Amino acid sequence: MKCKKCGAEMKRDNKVLTSYPPKYSYTCPDCGNVEYVTIGGETVFGDDASKNNGDNNNFLRGWVCPKCGGVMSPFQNTCPYCAPPVKLEVWN
Repeated sequence: MKCKKCGAEMKRDNKVLTSYPPKYSYTCPDCGNVEYVTIGGETVFGDDASKNNGDNNNFLRGWVCPKCGGVMSPFQNTCPYCAPPVKLEVWN
C-alpha cells in the first residue's frame, strides 16, 4: 500500500484495531502518516480529518470489546460486561 502523502511503501503494524468493523493500521516509515484499512481491504480514513471530505461518520463507529466480544457504541469508554461493578453509596 502506497502512502497518500509521500508515495512511499507503508508497513502494516502488528495489531488489529478492535473497532467495528475491525481495521489494520498502516504506518509510513518516511513521513509517519497513519492509514486504517478494514479487514476487507477498504481504506477507511487516515490521520488527517480533511481526507473524509467533510464526512465525520467514519469517526462515530462503535468498537468491539477485546475481552468478551461485545459490541459497544462509540461513546462508551468501558465495557459494562467486563468492567468491575461500581458500588453506589446511598445517603439518607
